[in-house]
Amino acid sequence: RRTPKPLLPALNCPLLGWNIAHMCNAGIHEIIINTHYLNTAFEPLKEVVTDLGVSLHLQFEAELTGPFGGVLACSNAIQNTEDFLVFAGDGLYGADIKHMLDTHRWHDADLTLGIAEVPDGSGYGVLEVDRLGLVQSMKEKPIGVGAVSTASCGVYVVSSRLVKRMLSKSLPLDWVDVVSLLITEKRCIAP
Repeated sequence: RRTPKPLLPALNCPLLGWNIAHMCNAGIHEIIINTHYLNTAFEPLKEVVTDLGVSLHLQFEAELTGPFGGVLACSNAIQNTEDFLVFAGDGLYGADIKHMLDTHRWHDADLTLGIAEVPDGSGYGVLEVDRLGLVQSMKEKPIGVGAVSTASCGVYVVSSRLVKRMLSKSLPLDWVDVVSLLITEKRCIAP
């Protein structure tokens, strides 16, 4: 493969380009992209997004540290931010960013997970949510689960206090590790 997955085209625009445009439409103009595979392929994006008024920082991760480890790899660049949005780079998302941020802040959550209804949850982290709408558990790619309405879909809002708390944890870290820890600590996770 000669192209990182986030740079594969969809309707003549890289997947990442669509997500950056979605973020810009939601008023987000400071973006950090964690890179690893063919990291220099992302450099041309800097010039393109500057025209959109976007400040883009590329954070090279030499050794993969897991999906949440990648968030921690960006911790120096996000120090002065209370809450921040995380998108998995290899998908297209129609998440209502404003609603996610509002929900996250209303609950004063450590973590908010974007969820979607899917016909087969076996390829996703599947959440169990209580009657108040808060996350009680997460099962990563459960076999034979069928259709679910609470599949974690690769969009997250993360609080800076969560990042600070996780910096001392062993790597690699996946989202399910973080969710499990927060549940154990009785911290707030919103879907």
